[in-house]
Amino acid sequence: MCKNTAAAPPAAGREPTMAAMYAKGALVNGIGASLLYALSLAIPEAVVLAVTLQLAVFLAHGLPNRSEEFYDISGSVTHFVVVAGSLVAHQRIRTPRQLLMALASTVWMTRLGTFLYLRISKDKKDERFDALKPCWLTFMGAWTLQALWVSLVQLPTVLINTIDDTYVLNPLAWQLHSLLPLRASYQRLRAFCRAPLSWIDYVCGAAWVTAFIIEFRADVEKFSFRSDPANRHKFISTGLWCACPLVKCT
Repeated sequence: MCKNTAAAPPAAGREPTMAAMYAKGALVNGIGASLLYALSLAIPEAVVLAVTLQLAVFLAHGLPNRSEEFYDISGSVTHFVVVAGSLVAHQRIRTPRQLLMALASTVWMTRLGTFLYLRISKDKKDERFDALKPCWLTFMGAWTLQALWVSLVQLPTVLINTIDDTYVLNPLAWQLHSLLPLRASYQRLRAFCRAPLSWIDYVCGAAWVTAFIIEFRADVEKFSFRSDPANRHKFISTGLWCACPLVKCT
């Protein structure tokens, strides 16, 4: 049941408020679950892992303690589990492209998770959750959406890790091995060669490094800005944040 933390209003005014919170929670969780189901048609194992981990943290800590303390760090852990799971789920020849994508994702999630956890440890709470925590269904919506976020962000990495990123080195050898079903699978794989990196991979890699540096610097600027008590309820409008079209620079 929903827990109303505010002073108890008259009975006539309480029901619409609770009904609205339940409606909002049902809508958010319904949309999130629908999109997760759609993603599960392409990456079923990843979606199951993401949903399971998020619900586990929500039920084990978030809901009993009405706390978002482990919300962000659980998101990073879920990112890691989804990526690692896509690498070990099937026996394949792993190419530099697959390994580099997994490494880049791991570096990004580690940095982001560390930053967000340090922030919540310093602030003790995230005020954005205050309107969600009084009702378990609306609060759960945040965890459902995080499972969806992880699944969407890791979709390209999971997809490339579920295919053989190779090309046939010796077509005749492959045809001969395919006629011998009793041969070990690794003997067939000898007819393949790992797909090399192309110029597209290098361009994407350079774009990732650039974006990573920008994100890191922006987070450092925001962390320093929020460290000043006078800026607690203000939005940063200096440094890299001036590049945001919604921010009025000072």
